Amino acid sequence: MGPTALRIDAVYNGSVPLLINFAPIAAATNGDNAIVAAVTGKKIRVMQLFVQAGAAGNIYFTDGTTVVFGGNSNTINLAINGNVNLNFSPIGWFETGVGAGLTLHTSSTGPFGGGLAYITI
Repeated sequence: MGPTALRIDAVYNGSVPLLINFAPIAAATNGDNAIVAAVTGKKIRVMQLFVQAGAAGNIYFTDGTTVVFGGNSNTINLAINGNVNLNFSPIGWFETGVGAGLTLHTSSTGPFGGGLAYITI
């Protein structure tokens, strides 16, 4: 057998590669801001995340109906220029329900900016 190349564009479910996708976060509206569109029959699992606040406010992520990260008493409170940084996790940080998109809910007009890496499973 020859050498095995290291892939940096995928994580694996057994021997099946799951390609890593990237999405920007650019939210300047109070309320729900779509981040990743729904994929029929798939969940969106966030592997890495960075959000920075241009103004003080609270944020959390939903899949349209359910808070999936930072909601209720766990709302992420950010001061102006505050941020949340979730380094890459091979098992992911949180995920949506099947067939649901990912939404960032903000309590102020921000702006809130950043990006995330995700897979669909």
